[in-house]
Parts: sequence; C-alpha cells; structure tokens
Amino acid sequence: LVEMLKLPKGKWVRARLMPDDMLAVRRHWINILAGKDKHEVKIPKMCVSFDPKTEETKKGVKCPYCEIDCQTEVYYLANVLSRDAQDDAPAKMPKLNKEERETGFKDMSSDSWTPQRVQRLTSTLVKKLQSLKDLNKVKTKSGTKSFDISDEKYGKDISLRFDPDAKGADKYQVQLGDRAPLTEEEAEYLKWELTEELIDKQGRETPKEAAAELKRMSLVGADEVKDDEDEDEDEDDDIDV
Repeated sequence: LVEMLKLPKGKWVRARLMPDDMLAVRRHWINILAGKDKHEVKIPKMCVSFDPKTEETKKGVKCPYCEIDCQTEVYYLANVLSRDAQDDAPAKMPKLNKEERETGFKDMSSDSWTPQRVQRLTSTLVKKLQSLKDLNKVKTKSGTKSFDISDEKYGKDISLRFDPDAKGADKYQVQLGDRAPLTEEEAEYLKWELTEELIDKQGRETPKEAAAELKRMSLVGADEVKDDEDEDEDEDDDIDV
C-alpha cells in the first residue's frame, strides 16, 4: 500500500522528516496456542476502537482485544524524504497520473517517481526525535528559538540506524544532521496518504468481526479473559493497521 523506508541492519540511513501529520496506530499483540501441537505464538491485531486523530478510544465503540490481557503498543507512520532515493532520481521523470496531479499523493500502481518513503516510528523513537528539538536552535530577530527537526524552514536531516538484535530503546539510533530547509521541488514531491483510510485498506476488523475472531482463538491464559468480551454484537465501528 505504501513504500517503506529501508533500514538495512546496522547501517545508517539519511532522511528528512516532513512537516506533515502522522498517522497514529494502536496494535495489540495476543498470545495464542496454534497448530496441532498447540505451540505458543504471538499475533498482531489492530485495536478496533482507536481514533487515530485524537489518539483516544472512539466514543461508543468497544474493542474486544482491549478486554483481554495482552501487550498493546502505539506507533506512528510518517512521510520521510529518503536522501538515498533522492540521490538516485531518474534522469527522465515518469509522468504522474491524473489522480496524483490532483491530490499530490503517490498512487502505488502508478509508474511515477518520488523519494518520499514511510517510516514506522515507535513511541521510543518518537521521544528520541522530539528530544532533538533542543539541539536545533536558531537565532531569530526575537531571540534564540528551538525548532522541530521537521520544520519546513529550520528542519534538519537525520540519520537512522536499526538493529533488530538490540534490546528495547537501543534498537533505533538517531543522529542529527545538517540543516535542510525544504526546497520548492522537495515540497512538491508526491507523498503517501497517511489517513485512517490506509488502516481500512489493510483489512481492519469491525468490533463484531473481532469478537468472533476472539472466540475462535485459543488464548494463552484463557481464564484471564474478561467475562464481558462477547457483549459487542451491536457495535459497528472499526479500525486496523
């Protein structure tokens, strides 16, 4: 559905966060017993009551997965300008289709080109990126101010490194790069449409579907499931990523 920023293990990748809204996603990780041998596995399920805009629970919508004992995480999807992709721009630019020209968003089925990528930001990585604001100080007429690294005029490049073998907060390393005000050309690159519709396209369940799915699962520690998990028959809102 979108093209993600590639982070080869242990290698630094240059990127530029765009000054756009990010898409918040809440996901549950559920321990179940799978297969004939009933071995334990952990599967992801999207919270069906999470509102990405407010980052709160939707009023009147209950998520069956929120009613069980499981690990829950919130992460964000953000448009980032890949410097490596930008350096490898084609000599002759493919044409945009009609929808892309009208919306400014990349169509995955189109032959058009863009160096914009999507990066998944964990809550830990978000905190690291936010802390860089204190290092991004600029002298203005009204005094010295700190700016977000995604700021259109005063933003800076970053370098990211991902190590899947590291523990917790050490999986992602971030370094602050040079100041990189967005050029007119960079601001016009096609972006990826990060709205709730993207979650829909990934096949999110309705509360009723999630309740039925939960009944079919062989949960680890099933005796810890709350008794009211089946009381979702009339709810019709949904979410997923």
